[in-house]
Amino acid sequence: NRFNKYLHTVNISDTLERHVQISFLPFIGSNHKLSGNVYNKYSFNVLGGYSRGTREFELGGLFNIDKENVKGLQIAGLYNLVGDSMRGIQIAGLLNINGKKTSGIQIAGLMNANGGAVKGIQIAGLMNKNESSMTGLQISGLLNYNSRFIKGTSISGLVNYNSRVDGLQIAGISNVSDTSSGYQIAGIVNSSRYTENSYAFSG
Repeated sequence: NRFNKYLHTVNISDTLERHVQISFLPFIGSNHKLSGNVYNKYSFNVLGGYSRGTREFELGGLFNIDKENVKGLQIAGLYNLVGDSMRGIQIAGLLNINGKKTSGIQIAGLMNANGGAVKGIQIAGLMNKNESSMTGLQISGLLNYNSRFIKGTSISGLVNYNSRVDGLQIAGISNVSDTSSGYQIAGIVNSSRYTENSYAFSG
């Protein structure tokens, strides 16, 4: 049946390469049921698409889903979901979510979320959330959160939270960190358990 055929394609270990994918929805397009096994150089998804990865450029009217890595430029009306790493520029109307490390630029209307280290620039209307370190520049309307450290600049309308800070934090309300080395500027309060050559300014 159709479900067994789908399971069979999931178990294919070979990586297939295609120059172009055109799809309407996942599995409804030029790569058909092999979509999850194909790395595309260029991917054009009318509503949404699913692939093993993208080499150069991916555009989705609503969403893009890549099982492994994406390199280049990825744009979606609603969200980009990458299971592994992203290197390049990622733009979404709502969400960018990457399972592992990210290098480059992320821009989202609501949130950028990454499971690995981030190097580059993050801009989000509400939140940047990283389950590892951030090196570069973060800007968000509400919250920047890094579970390990940030080396660079973190700017938030409300709160910046980082395990360790080496650089500059600016927040409308509060900067919170376990260890701070650098400058903290907040509208109300700066909170750090340990400081190393750190300077804090608050209202």
